[in-house]
Amino acid sequence: MKWIIRRAVNDEETVEKLRFIQMAKAVGFTLAEIKEVVDAWYKKQLSKTAKIDVLNKKLLQIEEKMKELKAVKRQIAICKFNIENEID
Repeated sequence: MKWIIRRAVNDEETVEKLRFIQMAKAVGFTLAEIKEVVDAWYKKQLSKTAKIDVLNKKLLQIEEKMKELKAVKRQIAICKFNIENEID
């Protein structure tokens, strides 16, 4: 019985990891960045403080990436506006 419960927990954890990896890849994280977060979250040898430090670093990187994407979005919107309003 313990084996079945442990197996179910491990399977859930694997599915959770895969979902995170897919999401992280979709938003442009490198495999190294993904590994860093997965290791911080799942490896038992890291202290709680070390895990929090890694995750805080990733949150800051996400914020920076969001700022950069907003700037690119604004620039693309300006280009689109200019094209739409060109006089032929």
